[in-house]
Amino acid sequence: MTETGDLFYWPPGHTVKANDNAEIIMFSPQDEHAAVIEHMLEKMSESA
Repeated sequence: MTETGDLFYWPPGHTVKANDNAEIIMFSPQDEHAAVIEHMLEKMSESA
């Protein structure tokens, strides 16, 4: 479990759940970052 101020690495294939509001800063090469954002939006729309 991560807490305020933690730095972490989640490898490919991970599952993430936030129990509270969160502010996350992601560092990725641009192409990979765009794919991650698209994947996250798809998963969020499936769960809505």
